[in-house]
Amino acid sequence: RHSALCPFQKARRADCTMSPARLLVAASLLFSAAVAAAAGGNLRGQNSPVVQKRFRNVPGLQSFSGRVIVKLKSEAELAKEGRAQVQSMAMRSRAQEGIMSKQVSRQDDRLDMFVVETEGEDENGFIGKLLASQEGAEAYEFVEPDYLLQPLACPNDPRFAEQWHHGDSHLQSCAAWDIQTGSPGVTVAICDTGMEISTHPDLWATRKEGYNSVDRLWESQGGSVSNVSDHGTKTAACAAASGNNGLGVFGVGWGLSHRPMRVSNSNGGGAFLSDILHAAMTAADAGDKVVSVSYAGVEAASVRAAATYIKSKGGLLVWAAGNDEAERAFGDRDGDDVIVVGATTQADAKASFSAYGTAVDVVAPGHDILTATLGGGYESVSGTSFSAPLTAGLLGLIWSANPALTPDEVEQVLKRSCDDIGDAGVDAIFGYGRINAYKALQLAAGGAAEPPATTEAATTVPTAEATTTPATSDSPTSSAATTAAPSTTALPTPTTTAADCDEIGGGGGGERA
Repeated sequence: RHSALCPFQKARRADCTMSPARLLVAASLLFSAAVAAAAGGNLRGQNSPVVQKRFRNVPGLQSFSGRVIVKLKSEAELAKEGRAQVQSMAMRSRAQEGIMSKQVSRQDDRLDMFVVETEGEDENGFIGKLLASQEGAEAYEFVEPDYLLQPLACPNDPRFAEQWHHGDSHLQSCAAWDIQTGSPGVTVAICDTGMEISTHPDLWATRKEGYNSVDRLWESQGGSVSNVSDHGTKTAACAAASGNNGLGVFGVGWGLSHRPMRVSNSNGGGAFLSDILHAAMTAADAGDKVVSVSYAGVEAASVRAAATYIKSKGGLLVWAAGNDEAERAFGDRDGDDVIVVGATTQADAKASFSAYGTAVDVVAPGHDILTATLGGGYESVSGTSFSAPLTAGLLGLIWSANPALTPDEVEQVLKRSCDDIGDAGVDAIFGYGRINAYKALQLAAGGAAEPPATTEAATTVPTAEATTTPATSDSPTSSAATTAAPSTTALPTPTTTAADCDEIGGGGGGERA
């Protein structure tokens, strides 16, 4: 292989001594290469090297951590660039050697991703040097900060709201629950701050064994999944709080199983992006069908890479759009594998805080959402943090109604069943629209998606078939990046009594997260 700076030299580390004529030819070649690169290509007709962008440090939301994530290109990606297999293998080997020569704190073979310490150097400067290296130009798919992310939150509001989002003008949950309340064989993984694992009655019945992604340990191995913040308890209840038990609130999929995947050991819940992604992929390895994340950072390239991995394992990744009112235009909502969810109000308007843009797939209620909180209580909250698990719960219902559907088919059912609440068709504010549980289950069963003629104060009593049997822990498929299987320790089961939908009603304020 010729050196980039010495085109006539075959030994990479040999002295480069050329005649004036050869120097002139070399200079011409280098100038032509620069022109071609500026035009978006190079002399070999292969993809240009990775171009560095400037990353922002946003303290309190997604801050630099002194670590970066490096992902190698796969042999398939290099083959698309015209590389021969032997050449691809050599390039990947050199790139991996270059990474391992630095201080590597984490490695995930599932995606060929490495977490590398910057050793005190500024993230943008460190990333620039990596991308400017031969290895970076050849074989790095991307390099980005391993952000320290915060749960999407803001101060509490003490007002208490009913679960208006389940009503017939929004999710039509009661009509949906006549079709399916969620199978305990379908699990929603909640990648968050842990949850109240022993005292909240709405989270007992269908909880599966949890995992601590910071310590890389299942509960049975000593991994703690108890709450370091109330955020995880609130998001879990939105997706899968037990229903028809005479207590508290309904999750969208109240018969589904849920799994706490604690991503932080810090008070307040700050988590490294790499630990969140590790939790998400480990849940997929365990067979969980839906993974929900309510943190900042959705625009990271590694999020989309993890989503593709999760889809390859038969699942789907849902991520909150964010509460910064920003435009999310980093990709095509139909061109990647992550489902990005914005937030709406009771009036079916975009919540003032919600992010929007071409990357947002759907929206879901996210303002004044009544959910479970610490101490066995309930609280009204607001934020895309709660829109995401509501959507995750609906994905679990779709799979419960039709387990034969592929991840792509489930995603299409979700999108096609949305209520179009903005400009006609798919738009940049609401994406495909606001999710509708009843329409989604109609589509999943092969029926029409038209709603029934009912009023907001529904009187349908949801069936309790899926709530009388608590879920048992499963045994995830082991891989190079996962730990031993979780145990099958039984979890306590609350007493169930009838509870209907007459209580669904109106407004209030709350925490935004």
